[in-house]
Amino acid sequence: MPQFGATNDLLLAHVAETTMGVTPANPTMDRLRVNGETLNANVTFDEADEINPNYDLTDLILTGQSAGGSIPFDFAKHAAFDQILDAVLRGTWTAGVLKASTVRRSFSVEKSFLAGGSRKYMKFLGLRYGGLSLTGQVGGKITGSYDALALSAIPGTTSIVGTGSVTDPGTNRIMSLVDVTGFAMAGASPPRRSTASVPR
Repeated sequence: MPQFGATNDLLLAHVAETTMGVTPANPTMDRLRVNGETLNANVTFDEADEINPNYDLTDLILTGQSAGGSIPFDFAKHAAFDQILDAVLRGTWTAGVLKASTVRRSFSVEKSFLAGGSRKYMKFLGLRYGGLSLTGQVGGKITGSYDALALSAIPGTTSIVGTGSVTDPGTNRIMSLVDVTGFAMAGASPPRRSTASVPR
């Protein structure tokens, strides 16, 4: 009888790389809070159009390879998300402020799940985050997603953690627009602030 994986068993964790595409030895990884993911190795092929008298397909041509996908989430503050914001904006947090810059960061990301009665792993090396989006509406939570593109995706049955560890994210609550009291834009002086007042 076949055994199936459970979607609620998915674990995603990442660690910053010093050298792009190289996972630190026995890393201390941060688990990501996610709603799902589409991370995978993607390969595309095309068929030859060559005329063949025996009706066979002459060739199947590899036309592209990529690794990555998108990761949706409910917005809640945690250390791994701060690292992702760093990477997307290429900046560095300074006194609670993050500004866009030119620092390029890469990560090793491990996707882990149960399938066929045992745990399977997919490691993404040299992964860079981008394409961040945040969405919020009155009466709802703040949601978002970010895109990821990696140098390689390697399946396996052993974890890249080795004798390292995986740090669980904090239990900060998921935020809604009730939590947004103001925002600032570069060049605006003073920062633009909401005048709405919401009882708590």
